[in-house]
Amino acid sequence: MWTVELLSARQGDAILVTWGAPARRILIDGGPTGFDDTLRARLMALPEAERAFELLVITHVDDDHIGALLQLVTGDDPVPGLRFGDVWFNGYVHLDGGRVPENTRLEVLGPEQGDRLSRWLYETGQPWNQAFDRRAVGLGPDGVPSIDLGDGMVLQVLGPDRPSMDTMRDTWLDKVGEGAFVPETEPAGLELLGPPPVLEFREDLEDLAARKTPSDHGAANGSSIVLLARCEGASVLLSGDAHASTLQAAIRAVSPDVPLALDAFKLPHHGSRSNVTADLVRAVRCPIWVFSSDGTRFHHPDAEAVARVIVHSAVSPELVFNARSRENAPWGDQVERDVGGFRTRYPAPGAGSVVLTFGA
Repeated sequence: MWTVELLSARQGDAILVTWGAPARRILIDGGPTGFDDTLRARLMALPEAERAFELLVITHVDDDHIGALLQLVTGDDPVPGLRFGDVWFNGYVHLDGGRVPENTRLEVLGPEQGDRLSRWLYETGQPWNQAFDRRAVGLGPDGVPSIDLGDGMVLQVLGPDRPSMDTMRDTWLDKVGEGAFVPETEPAGLELLGPPPVLEFREDLEDLAARKTPSDHGAANGSSIVLLARCEGASVLLSGDAHASTLQAAIRAVSPDVPLALDAFKLPHHGSRSNVTADLVRAVRCPIWVFSSDGTRFHHPDAEAVARVIVHSAVSPELVFNARSRENAPWGDQVERDVGGFRTRYPAPGAGSVVLTFGA
C-alpha cells in the first residue's frame, strides 16, 4: 500500500508520498509563504527518526510551491532530524545547461527565492540533483528518464523539456537586476472567476467545457518538474504547474498509441482553465482527478477546467479537492446532483489534507 497526501496548502502545492516498509517518503513542494507553520506541524507529527526523506522535489520557483519550504530549511529554527537523500530543483546553473560542481564555491544567479534556495543547497552540502549527475532534472536527449527509488517506487520525469528550461533561464536572468522574483500571475487579460454558474442540464456543462480560454505561457510554470510515480501497479501523474501542450507531448512519449492509463492525475496549475484543456484530459484514461487549491488569490479551480474533466474523461471521474472552498463546493453541493456523471471528494471536516491510497 502507498499513499499520496495533498496538504491543504492554500493556493499552492505540498504533496507527501509515502511507500514501503519501513515507510519511505518524498516531499513535493511546500506551499506558499505563510504556510510554513502548518508544514512544520505536519513534519513534526512524524517521529524524528522518520524525518529522513528519500527525496525533496521543488517543481519550480513560484512562491506557492517554494515559499513555506524555503522558510523552514533556510530559517533559524530547522525541523529536528529533517534531511533529504536527494533534492531535485533546477537552479539557474541547470537552466543554463550547467552542472553543480562538487568541491567549488558556486556563484548562483537568479530570482531571489530560487537564488536563496540554490545557495542553501550548495553551501550546506545538500545532495542536489544527484540522480541526474547534478545536471538539470527534466527530459533528456534519450527521452523520459526513469529513476528507481527502491521498494517498488519508480519516478518517470515527464518535464520540463529543454525549450521550457531555456525560456525560464532567460526570465530568471532578466529578474536578477530587479533583485527579487515576482511570482507568476495568471496570463494577461484573464479575469478571476468565482464559483461555477448554475448548471441545470448536461448541455450547460458541455457549453462551459467548450468555452475558449487563453493558454498559459508563463516561464516559471513551463519549467515545472513533472513526475509520473509508479508503485505496486498504480500510476499517479503529479504535474506541478506545467503547460498543457508540453505535458501532452510528454504523455505521448510515454504512451504513443493509446491514452496513458493512470490511477490519479494531480492537474496542472491548481485547475486553471489555461492549463487544463480538453486534449489534455483525452490524453489519459483516469478515474481520479485532483485539484489542489482552496481558492486563495486566483480562485482556482476554474469552472471551465472542472467541466472539461467531467465532459472529456474516458471514464466516470471522481473529482478530488484537497480543501473545500467557495470555488469548488458547488460541484459537490449542486452540480453533482443536477447534472450527474461524476463524483466529488473533499477532506473530512477538520482535516488538513486529502489522502489517496493505492495498492491496498
